[in-house]
Amino acid sequence: MNYLKKNNLTVLIVTYSDRRKYLKESLNSLKLFGNCLKNIVLVQNGVDYDLLSFLKKEISLPLKIFHLIINKENTGSSGGFGNGIEEAKSLNGDFLFILDDDNIVPKQSIDNLQELSLKSLERDYDSRIAISFYRPQHDQDPLKFKRNFDFINKSYVKNTIANFSISHKFFKERYFQKRIDPKKAELFFAPYSGLLIEKELLKLVPPVFKDFYLYGDDTRLTSQLSYAGVKIISIECIFTKDLEQSWYQNKTKIEQQKNSIELFLTSENRQKIWRPFYNLRNDVYNSKTLHKKGNFIFYINLFLLISIPFFIYLPKNKNVLKNYRYYLKAIKDGYFGKLGRINEKLFK
Repeated sequence: MNYLKKNNLTVLIVTYSDRRKYLKESLNSLKLFGNCLKNIVLVQNGVDYDLLSFLKKEISLPLKIFHLIINKENTGSSGGFGNGIEEAKSLNGDFLFILDDDNIVPKQSIDNLQELSLKSLERDYDSRIAISFYRPQHDQDPLKFKRNFDFINKSYVKNTIANFSISHKFFKERYFQKRIDPKKAELFFAPYSGLLIEKELLKLVPPVFKDFYLYGDDTRLTSQLSYAGVKIISIECIFTKDLEQSWYQNKTKIEQQKNSIELFLTSENRQKIWRPFYNLRNDVYNSKTLHKKGNFIFYINLFLLISIPFFIYLPKNKNVLKNYRYYLKAIKDGYFGKLGRINEKLFK
């Protein structure tokens, strides 16, 4: 029995600026879903061209299956995906599949997906299931499928601040959970891109939190799903292909990645730290409002997040002195809930 049935899938893609060269490949690859594909929600988040004309000329899918949301200005990931998810929930089709505009799904992955049994997964994990397609080119856990256990779970994230806790340094093994299948990793949070979920499960959590503007809204939504009892599973043989590198990746060697804190503090160009600023600010807000379960450990972790990176990176990079005040502002804004779109003139 196929995982996806006929006319059972809604796909959501958010695009912005002029990314036609990626969007064309991404949309045309959806033909591989065959008769499972019911509709596509395409969010125009302030694009620089006539999207409808582009679809007519360049995309080999029926125009009638598209549901367009036109935003004259870029509403960020939280606005784009938030509105798109609400629109998708109102359409026919039991499943929602979210993609970035530079992702494609190879036929091999779709074939492997269709061989899965949703009932078997729910039985194995004793829970409701969402699948997060593996992204080998972007995944920040290069050892994910080289071990047979997971450790990021409800206990692991308790009292973390931006995914950091002093407990992880001394008691990491207490969080280890052996996998049912080494090739199936269980996640506590996941990116939007590659998330396949039954629409009914989205009723368990609040709508996308739009105050973030950019970054962290996918982490928040999927963390809320995990707290609600949904198991998010990533399977090695079910993956997407990325057509573009992420901002946190080295542009010459894709395997070299930096965490957002390192990028924030060591960047030579002040205008490039707005992405890490959003990322850290929103992570701190998520930590305080979702994961904080007690004061003592949480505030120790907050103090260490403020102080330790300064001493780790300062001896290696003189830019830390210039960027540290922005780092502190991101933490402060996140802690006190000062969210929304930032004034990018701050970084000029």
